[in-house]
Amino acid sequence: MFNLRNSSLVIVLLSVALVALFSCSQKAEDGHAEHADHTDHAQAAMAAHDEDGGEMEVWNKVCPIRGKEVSTEAQAVEYNGKTYGFCCPGCDEKFNVDPAKYVKNLSEDGSKFIGG
Repeated sequence: MFNLRNSSLVIVLLSVALVALFSCSQKAEDGHAEHADHTDHAQAAMAAHDEDGGEMEVWNKVCPIRGKEVSTEAQAVEYNGKTYGFCCPGCDEKFNVDPAKYVKNLSEDGSKFIGG
C-alpha cells in the first residue's frame, strides 16, 4: 500500500538524485568535458568581442577570473594597454570591479592561471 510515508521517501530520493545529477553535470562543464566549441588558444584569442560585437585580439589565453580558456562568446576588456578575454559572459563585469586584482591571476605571458 502506498501511503504518505512512502510518498515522502520517494520525493526525498528523487530530490537527492536530481541534486547529484546537477552536481555531476556542473563538474563536467567546469572541466570542459562537454565543451562543444573546441578552439585552439590562438583562435579563441583572435575572436573575443568588444562592447559593440566587433572582434578584438586579446592578450591572454585563459580567463583571469576562473582560469578557463578564453571564449569566443565573451566580451573583451581593455586595461592598462592590454585587451583581456574571458571564458564566459559575466567575467568581464567581475573583472571591471577590480582589474588589478584579477590581472595578478595570470602568468606574465597570459597563458596560465596562477591565481587562486
